[in-house]
Amino acid sequence: MTERGYRDGDKIRLHRFSAEADLPTANTIAKQITDGSYPMVITISTLSLQAVAGANTAGRATHVFGGVTDPPGAGVGIEKLGSLNKPKYLTGFGTFQPVDKILR
Repeated sequence: MTERGYRDGDKIRLHRFSAEADLPTANTIAKQITDGSYPMVITISTLSLQAVAGANTAGRATHVFGGVTDPPGAGVGIEKLGSLNKPKYLTGFGTFQPVDKILR
């Protein structure tokens, strides 16, 4: 991002939060970052996706997720992969595991 002119505090502000896999902490952070003070939230885990999606039902923040094996199975309003039937403020991508290779 720096190579394209995006540096923290210049064109953008970056804040990092980590719940350390603790659900109550994740929910507290999610409520804080979806109160309208952050225009975009990026999450990288199923737990973070679920916590932020649950706190962001009013859509005050654009939510981009990644690092989620089964986005429709996360229960956040994504009907199925490739469907546009989802909350308009929520987007991202699944990182599907090669189950056949893992089982071998």
